[in-house]
Amino acid sequence: MPTGCWTCTGKTATFHVFAPDCEEANRMIVFRNRLRTHPEDLQLYEKTKKELAAQRWEDLQGYADAKSAVIRKILNQAGLSW
Repeated sequence: MPTGCWTCTGKTATFHVFAPDCEEANRMIVFRNRLRTHPEDLQLYEKTKKELAAQRWEDLQGYADAKSAVIRKILNQAGLSW
């Protein structure tokens, strides 16, 4: 999955580029929509991210991997297996 950062007027945005009908893109949209419509899942994800952000990581992948369990739980509640 290609990713990149774009900076404009001091703000940075991360973007992802996917092929049409990419399963990962669908998972990201389902996850986003679940967080928008289920405040309890949003609070869980926010709490998890804050706790993990307070830790020191050798690399970004370690941080991303540490979020996997909560992401999987939220996706499962949204009806997706991951």
